[in-house]
Amino acid sequence: MKKRISSKRTGNGYSINVYVKDGCHVKPIIQVLDRYFAYVEEMNDPFKQDKIKLEVEDEAQKLQACSKE
Repeated sequence: MKKRISSKRTGNGYSINVYVKDGCHVKPIIQVLDRYFAYVEEMNDPFKQDKIKLEVEDEAQKLQACSKE
């Protein structure tokens, strides 16, 4: 497999180029990048910690209700 990865600063940010000889790697690389950017976007959500806190409190209430039964 022959590959080359390069990056370059542009006026809008950075450009990353990936060259692979074997086309079977293209779709998996794109899928990994899409998942990465979705993860980063989710982690940068200012309400993420509030959502987690609400989920934990909800689960705690469910556990308390089950233990009382």
